Amino acid sequence: NADQLVCCLKSLTRNIEYPYTIHVINNGDVVDNQGVGFDEYINGLFPEGLVNVHNMGENKGWEGALNYAYKELVESPYMMALNDDVVFIPWHRTFIRQMAEYFQFEDVGAIGPVSNVVMGSQNFVNHEMPMIHKTSLLIGFCCLYKVEALRKISVDETPWDESLPGGDDFDISIRLEKAGYNLLVDRSAYLHHIG
Repeated sequence: NADQLVCCLKSLTRNIEYPYTIHVINNGDVVDNQGVGFDEYINGLFPEGLVNVHNMGENKGWEGALNYAYKELVESPYMMALNDDVVFIPWHRTFIRQMAEYFQFEDVGAIGPVSNVVMGSQNFVNHEMPMIHKTSLLIGFCCLYKVEALRKISVDETPWDESLPGGDDFDISIRLEKAGYNLLVDRSAYLHHIG
C-alpha cells in the first residue's frame, strides 16, 4: 500500500526530530498508478539518502524483512521495527529520543508506545496503567529494540523465526524476558495506528 507507506514516512520525516536512518523493506514488486516501480516511486518523494528502499526480490514475510534489516542494515545501538500503517503526530517531535532514553538502563531490552489500535497495556484507553511500566509483551506495530539485546537472544544472528505466520513480537518478547531484559511501555509516547 504505497499511499499508506508514504503517509507514514511523511509523518515521520516531518514530525519527528532525531538523527535516524529510514530503511523500507520492499517485500514484493509494487507499482503506483502511473506504472512507476515502487522503489523509484518512494525514493523520488524524499531527499536523497533520507529513505533507503531495499527490494527483497520476493515476499519473505514480515519476519524475513525484519531479519534482513537486523542482519544487514543496523548500525546504531538500537533499531525501531515499524508497521507502515502508523502516523506520527506533529506535537510529539521527541518521540524516538524519549523512548531511547530508557536504554541507559542495562536491563531494558525494548520499549513501545501506546496507541489507539493495539491490545493489552499498550492501548491508550487503559488509564489505570502507570506512565512507564513493565510488560510481558510488546506489540510489533512499533517497537524500539536495544541491538545488543537482540544480538544476545539471536539464534545464528536471526532473532525472528521466519516460519511463523506472524507472532514475531511474541517470540522476541519471550526471548528478551528469558534473557533477563525488561520490556517497557511508555504511555507518554503515542503513535496513531490505522490497524
